[in-house]
Amino acid sequence: MIQTLSQTEADHSGLPPSRVQCISPYVNPAHVLSPPRHWLEALLNGRYSWPFFRLRYKHLLRSRFKAEPERFFTLLAASEAGGALHLTCHCLTEHCHRELAREFLEHLRANRLAVGATRRTAKRPPPPRAHAPRQGMVLATLIEHPLHAHSRQP
Repeated sequence: MIQTLSQTEADHSGLPPSRVQCISPYVNPAHVLSPPRHWLEALLNGRYSWPFFRLRYKHLLRSRFKAEPERFFTLLAASEAGGALHLTCHCLTEHCHRELAREFLEHLRANRLAVGATRRTAKRPPPPRAHAPRQGMVLATLIEHPLHAHSRQP
């Protein structure tokens, strides 16, 4: 289970440090879920709208996942190992990227389970259609019986 908390709530909750991941770019800029600091500042200053920030952050998470999937799977493993993983941040705005990060991790978990549940088989080419003429036969027919010969009548 993955939950989100403000950093203040996490500090007062007495949670073990192993169960808390601070994804604030001001405190932990190297964290795989931390957005660039200037993005949050642009959001606070009104240069970025929330929908724009949301799209950009999701794109960032996807590109980081493609580059380093093991870091994301480590977080998922921590969230599955006896207790919730808590994502924290210092954001004081109405919207916070920690909720988007939680959604992304839950999406990865759902996809990983779906992929693990389905069995992959090699794709075989479809069988040839019995009623379709082969291409060579059509060409041979046109050579033997040209179209203009049939259109003329003596």
